[in-house]
Amino acid sequence: MESLYELAKLCSRQKELVESIIPEDDNSPLKKLFIHTYSEKQLSEYECMLEIYGKKNQTAFARLKGRLRDIFFNAILLQGQVGNTEDIRSVEFLNNFKQTLI
Repeated sequence: MESLYELAKLCSRQKELVESIIPEDDNSPLKKLFIHTYSEKQLSEYECMLEIYGKKNQTAFARLKGRLRDIFFNAILLQGQVGNTEDIRSVEFLNNFKQTLI
């Protein structure tokens, strides 16, 4: 979890980009993990797993962390590549990028 917290700090300027990539459904495990990475209270892996799944599910949680980590890495790679989100080319690029990740 510590690496996810560090990546979230690195992506703080791209938080809107990351939010646009993850599902909008509040029940989505990926959305829940994303919210926890930006919360004030840092949870341990076990606590976070229980918050998201309500039970111990290490395999699913490992995959979930990997998905969010990949999204953070891609946001870091895009840092500085996309300027004004109102620009139609930027919006089109972000939409296409989102579809490739889903």
